[in-house]
Amino acid sequence: MYEAVSSVIVRGDKILLLHRSQKVRTNQGKWSVVSGELEQGQTVIATALNEIREETKLQEAQVNLLRTGDGIIVKPKPDSETLVHLLLFESSSWAVTINWEHDESRWVSLAELEDFDLVPEFDSMLASLQLF
Repeated sequence: MYEAVSSVIVRGDKILLLHRSQKVRTNQGKWSVVSGELEQGQTVIATALNEIREETKLQEAQVNLLRTGDGIIVKPKPDSETLVHLLLFESSSWAVTINWEHDESRWVSLAELEDFDLVPEFDSMLASLQLF
């Protein structure tokens, strides 16, 4: 089973959403959070911090781990399953610089989420992190 790490980043009452580019393997054109494969031999938290740095340029000193959620199973393709480890971070900065995996970023409120084409199981991720 494939394992991934997804990090929801909040600042105040806003969540950082990232629009997945056409260059990524899954969920192209969908809005998501910082995510990446759990590398063999790496911890979930180390992977999360690496992905946050790569995808947003936020440094470890700029994010604070608030809590972890229960993992969820997603099916990116009918014949595959991914265990997604969930973490909630608070950012001390609004400024993010996205990499090639995304073509846009936005800070949005929970109420605004309904206006976005989100990755599958996005609501389950937020519920696991106690954001609803």
